[in-house]
This record gives sequence, C-alpha cells and structure tokens, in this order.
Amino acid sequence: MKNLSIDETQELVERTGAVPLPGRDTDEHLDEYNAIHEAGHAVVTLLLGVFLDCVRLMTHPREDGNGHGRCARGNTKDSEDEVLIKFAGVGAELIHGNKGMQWSWLFRGTGKSDWNGAQSYLSDIGGNRRAVVRNAKLKVTRLLQENWGWVLAVSHRLRDKRYLSGAEVAALAADSTPKGRL
Repeated sequence: MKNLSIDETQELVERTGAVPLPGRDTDEHLDEYNAIHEAGHAVVTLLLGVFLDCVRLMTHPREDGNGHGRCARGNTKDSEDEVLIKFAGVGAELIHGNKGMQWSWLFRGTGKSDWNGAQSYLSDIGGNRRAVVRNAKLKVTRLLQENWGWVLAVSHRLRDKRYLSGAEVAALAADSTPKGRL
C-alpha cells in the first residue's frame, strides 16, 4: 500500500474529486469508490422502476477526471426520479464513508457531472430549489440505506467483472440483505 505525498493528494483531488484514505493505494481507493458510486446509480434506477441496460467501470477515465464509470439506463417520465438517480452516486459514496466528502461534492469532483445533469430536472420540479435539493438528498439517502446490502453486492461484483447487465444487477437484489453494513 502506498501513502501519498501532500502534492500527490492535492493533484488527485483536483483531477478526480476523490479523497484518498490514509494508508490506501490510490488506484484501489478510486476503484472502490467508483464502484460504490455507480452501484448507487444502478440500484436507485431499478428501485424507481427505470430500465437499466448496464453499469460499468472504465479502464481509462476521461482527461477531465470524470467518466470513471457509466450507468446506462432509460429515461424516466418523472423529474424527481431523474434527480434521485443523479444524486445516488454521491449519496452512496457518503454512506460508504468517503472521508472528507460531503453533499457539496455534487457541485465538484465525483458528482459534478451528476449535478450538471440534474439541473434541468430541478427546474422542472419547481418550488424552493433548496428545499427540493434537500428533500432529494434525504430520499436518496433513505433508498440507499434501506438497500445497502444490494448496493454493496453490486459494487463488489462490478469491481470483479467491470461490467454488469441490468439483469445481473437486478438478480443481486435477491442475494443481498437490506441495510448491508448499517
């Protein structure tokens, strides 16, 4: 295992938005949290009754640090569901215990592309934007916590295989227990 220097840590945070845990190898840490992030998207997608084609981890992320994974799914007819799916990646990372991370990471780092993707849906929902965002965070956290065993099962399998079909993700629900490690 490799401990990062201060310069290496700063570069990693700026490039990817991930916060390394002390004493953990950087690549292993990133892979773990990318898998948790994508598993969060995948599980919430299926919980909301949206078609999930597949979820995968990328071998080579894009230059901007985004694109470590992909959850390919159908569109919903409900703007609130879209927001919940977008927020589920960061929510899963928070529950998993990504040290130093907080909901504000939706605006940068690991959640920036999810936050940007949620903007038009947040506008469609209307009402007090802060209240809508707060309620979405609470709902997605509850969904993830109630199905944490499933999120962990998807994450572990995704790290091993790098690609799961929607059917494989759904099948893991039967093999996992609710609330996992909570």
